Amino acid sequence: MGVEILGLAIPVLAALLLGGSLVEGLGGDAREVLSYLWWGAFGTTGNLLTTLRWATPLILSGLAVSVAYRAGLLNMGGEGQIYAGAFCAALVGVHVSAPASVHVPLALLASLLGGAAFALVPALLRVYLRVNEIVTTLMFNYMGVLLTEFLVLATYFSGGATTAVEIATPRIAETAAIARVVPRYPLSWGIVGSVLVAVLVFAVLRRTVWGYEVEAVGASEPFAEYAGVRVRRVALAVFLLSGAIAGLAGGLEVLGTNRRFVSRFSTGLGFDGILVALLGRTDPLGMIAAGLFLAVLKNGFFAVERLTDVDRNVAIVLQAVILLFVSSRALIDLVRRFRRGGDRHVGGA
Repeated sequence: MGVEILGLAIPVLAALLLGGSLVEGLGGDAREVLSYLWWGAFGTTGNLLTTLRWATPLILSGLAVSVAYRAGLLNMGGEGQIYAGAFCAALVGVHVSAPASVHVPLALLASLLGGAAFALVPALLRVYLRVNEIVTTLMFNYMGVLLTEFLVLATYFSGGATTAVEIATPRIAETAAIARVVPRYPLSWGIVGSVLVAVLVFAVLRRTVWGYEVEAVGASEPFAEYAGVRVRRVALAVFLLSGAIAGLAGGLEVLGTNRRFVSRFSTGLGFDGILVALLGRTDPLGMIAAGLFLAVLKNGFFAVERLTDVDRNVAIVLQAVILLFVSSRALIDLVRRFRRGGDRHVGGA
């Protein structure tokens, strides 16, 4: 454990030193930037709650990538799956009438099914036709964003919407809304759900026969087949589970934060999930810490941009430097794994 903590602390410190040097070299005050970064993430109750609000979808987005990776698959379509899940949750939230005890679970189930359905085609292409899942899932990201936007326009508008913010569904029913921890802030009790899902996935992967089969497929497809694992069935199930988790992230955004589906609501949450997976070393429990870490940077740098003279682009570069240093070891491990074992994974390359 001490070695793992040291292995994380060293790159963080190195990134802060390099980032501070960058800020100083451009005429800024590194200590001021770090101070506002900390204040933006934790300085007030509102800032802390907003940080946790960002951690909610980031944990699930990273978990979606990690689950697929455990079976040797790279699901890069989290963004599209998030939109699909969010749209399905909004439809149930707007058009279904039910008590809260039924309405919320039903809307969450719709988000799970929406995300899984959007992962189905890339999963089938990968498992049965050996089509590279990276390409197909990346393509489906654009389809998810644009298709949901088109459906909102076609269903709720006859004209007049001019911006992405205006392209939105009606507000969901109160019975479908997930309560907020503090009413005036956007953090909902979905944060508890995100953590529980991460713990549940960890338990399934580490304590069940199916989890062992997933790990076996990810380690070596020939070995898994020799051991009697139905490789294609496991890979397909994992891919759909990955999409469902991403869809749940979108559902929580609609039901807990926005209370309606808004076009372009995701600020790259699906792509951020790749970073979360790297930071957490694809461990389900690691997604909790990694999602929180990235949320700290995201919310902290909002304050840096607002309250200092540091240019927005410098803030983005500084954030990228920190992420690069922290995730470098995991990124190297990932590249080595796929170079060494890419041809062994489900369906070949």
